[in-house]
Amino acid sequence: MSIQSALDFMGELKLNNNRDWFQEHKSTYDKEAAEFEDFLGLLIGDLAGIDPALIDLQPKDCMYRIYRDVRFSKDKTPYDPSFRAHIAAGGRKSVSTGLYIQLSPDDPLLGGGVHAMLPEVTRLVRDYIAAHDQEFYEIVTAPDFPFTPEGEKLKKVPAGYDESALSAEYLKLKSWTVMPRLTGDDLKSYDALRKTSVHFFKQIQPLYLFFHNALRGFVPPSSKK
Repeated sequence: MSIQSALDFMGELKLNNNRDWFQEHKSTYDKEAAEFEDFLGLLIGDLAGIDPALIDLQPKDCMYRIYRDVRFSKDKTPYDPSFRAHIAAGGRKSVSTGLYIQLSPDDPLLGGGVHAMLPEVTRLVRDYIAAHDQEFYEIVTAPDFPFTPEGEKLKKVPAGYDESALSAEYLKLKSWTVMPRLTGDDLKSYDALRKTSVHFFKQIQPLYLFFHNALRGFVPPSSKK
């Protein structure tokens, strides 16, 4: 498996983001996508040793489609020039905290935390932070936790929350993510990326478990019968 060939393909796709070019190079995409899926299978096995909830997770359920939904977008390019996946219980559609991977020529990165697409998720996490103020603050300020959760931010602490809380600045957030960029060393090979991804997943465990508890039992409205 060659990670560089995957990045090269996505770089070419970014320059030729049209259906004719993609169809001409569809066999190359299929090959690179299959190798990325194989990589995810190995990585899921590694991560399941840390979080058993991932044991039965299938790579295809974690991978995002390359086809963009352009119905409501000003950008009408049909493809997303990246290989992306969200390794979490329930796969890419899950609101659960997990490990996000993005392989693109311009912005390769890993991600963790909660990217809240639903207001209910933002509220649940915010409520949990408020109820466990000191615990959360100690997690994100610990000397061995080298990340700061970031996301879209309000100017003020929302009404109903304590402005003097230790975690007041984090109560302003609508999402809480840590997303370090991948380096050249990380992208030397899929084996190198696998090691980096496992190391990152171990690093974020305190935050991972905190958000897991915050969202425990939450069922997205679209999943309810």
